[in-house]
Amino acid sequence: MTLCPCCSEKPFENCCGPIIEGKSKAHSPEQLMRSRFTAYTLCNSNYIFQTYSKQSQLDNTVDDIDAWAKQVEFIKLDITNSDDIALNNHATGQVEFIAHYLYGNEYHQLHELSDFIVENNEWKYHSGTIFERPSKILGRNDICPCGSEKKFKKCHGK
Repeated sequence: MTLCPCCSEKPFENCCGPIIEGKSKAHSPEQLMRSRFTAYTLCNSNYIFQTYSKQSQLDNTVDDIDAWAKQVEFIKLDITNSDDIALNNHATGQVEFIAHYLYGNEYHQLHELSDFIVENNEWKYHSGTIFERPSKILGRNDICPCGSEKKFKKCHGK
């Protein structure tokens, strides 16, 4: 059993897997956010692009998404606040999250308040407000920020 990269502590095949594979749809903004994070960990740029709203697709390309996803290594997702509302009778929702990722030996946190809308009866990522967070250069003997409690060199260090 492989745990889902979205940090839900559920198996991938019972969490984001069916959504990314098109077997089911995200029923809330948080579920879509988690599936998008997981798609970034898998470098599934087509899924990420398809889950943008039509307006946001104009500002993004599959190639740009793919290039960025391949440059970084997403290691952890924290949902700090979520509307967690079902699709029924709602047209908008928000999720605040912190996506932890590595760019080489630099540790970054993408802290965002994301806005989601419903298009064609599906949740879509529309826009977001990013909150600045400082990055940190990791030394080989630093504790890995993924939460494993291992030294960086024994965990995500290259």
